[in-house]
Amino acid sequence: MGVNYITFATHGERAYGIGYIKFNSRRASDFFQVPPGKITGSILLSGYTYGKLSYPIARTEFLESIHQEDIFAEVITAEEDKYPAIVLKRYGRGNILYVNLPLGYLKAYSDDLPLRAFMRTFLFRVAKIPHLVNTNQGKGGLVINWHIDSNAEWAEIPAAIKNSVLNHNLHYSIHITAGDFRDEKGDGLGFDACGKGKDSVRLFLPFGTIGSHGGWAHNWFSNNLEKGNLPANDLELYINKNKTCLESITGYPLLEYSAPNAVHPQPTATESLATLGFTCYYYTGDSGSGPNRTFFAGKMVSAHVIAFPMLSLERSASLLK
Repeated sequence: MGVNYITFATHGERAYGIGYIKFNSRRASDFFQVPPGKITGSILLSGYTYGKLSYPIARTEFLESIHQEDIFAEVITAEEDKYPAIVLKRYGRGNILYVNLPLGYLKAYSDDLPLRAFMRTFLFRVAKIPHLVNTNQGKGGLVINWHIDSNAEWAEIPAAIKNSVLNHNLHYSIHITAGDFRDEKGDGLGFDACGKGKDSVRLFLPFGTIGSHGGWAHNWFSNNLEKGNLPANDLELYINKNKTCLESITGYPLLEYSAPNAVHPQPTATESLATLGFTCYYYTGDSGSGPNRTFFAGKMVSAHVIAFPMLSLERSASLLK
């Protein structure tokens, strides 16, 4: 490769550090199959809510001249030092790839995209190894996932139907927080799916599949999870309460789940989903990747409940601001 990535003899404890991944161009990030929304305006690898992401990197040294066109991305440290991040070059009649990231470690701690994107690019786009495409009939898909949080949506649903925001030609994934409160018990701000909001739930039925958005009260549920006030048994109890209410309206079992405000403690939350019969969930980990059996703390979280990582637009969980 012409890159020495083991430099402890010269750098000591500074041989490894933290840096941002900056692609040389949008063309380079596209080539390595990084979704456009995972790249900032300055072509840095980014994530939902955090913006540009910092990664563990190695401080490298050049052993020989490397052509600039072989370097697709660089590491930039806080001190503005620059090192090769992704190097792809010809070697004899083949190709070699160097990535300045701990790809396996990242995958094992819920950041699947670098391993998936860079290895798929090298194996299939560069080395052209024959492979099966893991999508139905070889066609890609996009899940449009709506989150319904509170009774503010009661007035918006008829407007969305009237203005064709909800389109009969598309099949949506519609996740509802069903409880009668939102921030604290008794505030009356919830969607109240089994009470005053029941007719609003029925309006959604022709447009897609209903799923469960957390545990009964949107902000109350996420806030208490974040503060550690909901042990595993209570977490499961409130998710089941939400699920049961909505199933009484839909007439079919709810299989989809999304966490309010993206608060989804692993592996506890996913284990509860498996117990309650869910098969898939919206996930802000592994963002930008395809559906997968996610890993956390070095272990597969579930072999049966599939994570659907969301596609971000820099800091936003959206296709369009």
